Amino acid sequence: MDKNRIEKMEEYLNITNLNIKELKKSINKFKKNKKKTYELSNYYGSNDWYTDRENFDNSIKAGVLSEDIPYDTLLELHSLAIDLIALGTDILKNE
Repeated sequence: MDKNRIEKMEEYLNITNLNIKELKKSINKFKKNKKKTYELSNYYGSNDWYTDRENFDNSIKAGVLSEDIPYDTLLELHSLAIDLIALGTDILKNE
């Protein structure tokens, strides 16, 4: 019996379980709000978006009408989706 190895693997087990729990929570939260994300994606660059930009009067916060903020957000989401595919593939390959 290798006590150090067992303790190390126990630590890895606990870390893995915590990571799984946190990831599941984040995924579930995203799933609950994904329709809003898809609506944002459809809105950005649409005729409505251009109309709202042209008629905006600075009376409310509207970062969504900037070009960079929603673009960067949606680009980050795209990158995250690719990372999730790669992570899932890696997990399945290493089972």
